[in-house]
Amino acid sequence: MKLLFSILIALVIPLFFLLVFVLSQYQKLATLRRRCQETAARPDSALAQQAYALAVAEYNEARRRFPTNLIGAAFRFAPVPPVIVQMGTNDIRGKSEKPLNRQSQA
Repeated sequence: MKLLFSILIALVIPLFFLLVFVLSQYQKLATLRRRCQETAARPDSALAQQAYALAVAEYNEARRRFPTNLIGAAFRFAPVPPVIVQMGTNDIRGKSEKPLNRQSQA
């Protein structure tokens, strides 16, 4: 009976700490994603654009690093597109970079 109890304790304690770790990493990604969404909703200004760019960069960097990349993949945290500033307009969000069409010179 003591052996069974010892084995049970040896399995439960590491699993508990693993659960706490996974939840903390999930919370980190969720907080960063929420910050990206909140800064995207701000009125367009240079400060708002800078805050959005920093939030997106921090979130995407956290998604790429171990172990949050495993947690992010398991809970389907999608990457946020980076800021693309278009000259002459204030529309900066929701745009994705398109590859340049290069003409081959003949």
